[in-house]
Amino acid sequence: MANNSVHNMPNINSSAEGGRGLSVASKQLKRRREFEARFIDAKRQRTSEPENDVVIRQLATFQLFMLSLTEAARAQLLEPQEGNATVPIVIATVDEPQEVSTAQLPRETADGNSVIIGPNGTTVKKVDFDKTRWISASLATRSLLMLVFDRQTLTTHTLSGKPSPAFPNHHIKPPLDPLKVTDVIHCIQNRFQCSEEHVRQIITMKCADVARTRK
Repeated sequence: MANNSVHNMPNINSSAEGGRGLSVASKQLKRRREFEARFIDAKRQRTSEPENDVVIRQLATFQLFMLSLTEAARAQLLEPQEGNATVPIVIATVDEPQEVSTAQLPRETADGNSVIIGPNGTTVKKVDFDKTRWISASLATRSLLMLVFDRQTLTTHTLSGKPSPAFPNHHIKPPLDPLKVTDVIHCIQNRFQCSEEHVRQIITMKCADVARTRK
């Protein structure tokens, strides 16, 4: 029995030493795995840093761009588009004033027998229009009025259709056709570059002169 005990002692010691060896190896393996995990995390963080910097710079640039826009332009830029998930690009456009050529009016009609004198389409006979005295705004306005309105109309109408402050008790006359009056003013202004008020004063005086001669 004693011999068996003596012979079994080395086996017990060997088992204990083997257990300690496995324990040390396990700890070393665990530490190695922890180190590798930390190394991988650090590597990932270093790899993502440039990308984060790019994103930050892009956001800063976009914020500056948004600040440079007007409120209406920002609202249009941020408005969601149906069927389109992308952000639309807004291109600001400035409406340029279109020049209106004064050479277009007056102009002859298609048949060449009449002349359109204004934007409302008032026409006069070309043969009479060519005889208009374009010496001054006053003479031209008076001549053109006689082509657009007959003498009876100029006698029985006034420019505004309102009572005259100088003659409040006189019969109130109806106004001249405002569209035709506008075309006369347009034609005279294009020719002499005078004010609308100046042409209207000439029309008022012409109506008064014709009315006096008819009495």
